Amino acid sequence: MTIADTNGSDSVRRRIHLLRHAEVGYFDAAGKPTNPKHVGLTAHGKQQAFAMSEMLADVHIDRAICSGLRRTRETAVLVLGGRDLPVEEQSLFREIRGGRLRDFAPAEFDANLRHPFADAGLMDGCFLGGERFEDIERRVLEGLRVLLGQPGWQQLLLVAHDVVNRLVLAWAMAVPRAVIAALEQDYCCLNVIDVPAYGESGHCLVRTMNYSPGDPVKRLTTLTSLEQAFAAWRPSPG
Repeated sequence: MTIADTNGSDSVRRRIHLLRHAEVGYFDAAGKPTNPKHVGLTAHGKQQAFAMSEMLADVHIDRAICSGLRRTRETAVLVLGGRDLPVEEQSLFREIRGGRLRDFAPAEFDANLRHPFADAGLMDGCFLGGERFEDIERRVLEGLRVLLGQPGWQQLLLVAHDVVNRLVLAWAMAVPRAVIAALEQDYCCLNVIDVPAYGESGHCLVRTMNYSPGDPVKRLTTLTSLEQAFAAWRPSPG
């Protein structure tokens, strides 16, 4: 892909359209948690994906990757909108694993829900009592290394997850991992990242971040996605 800059000169880069999956329901009608490996898109989530598909309709995409989890594959298929392009799976981009909800006392849960990334910069910092941030960062960076080391693509669609996307953005901006606490990723949001061409080195360019077609200025978005997800559930006393 040739990108002309404001001085009229050309530079060659590749582009990643990084999406978070669309809205899902992590709890059933009774408020009980479901297995996050198997949750699918809600009706509203499908609308979000259709809106993103319309926005990207004229964008050439020559490769599509999802994390392999159902919610990312469903989002990718809807966003591609009938393009004759297979959706590949790369498990290195799967979401971070949280701890068991029943292990949280009510007071602890609320505090952790509002500040889930407080320990992201610490060596042993964990996400909601589960996987270490250091471990998922290592995994995501390996996924990026593999991706950037593969020729044959210029504009790629990568549908992943909240924490995964935050780590990709932190990598692209060359900032410490702790900054992910400030990089909110709403459902079905778009990030546009330009990366060096195959076989070349250089810095990345973050051109778009957390863009939502249905709510571009976030007028309707006040809660974090975690707060939205857990609004229908609270741990039982004791």
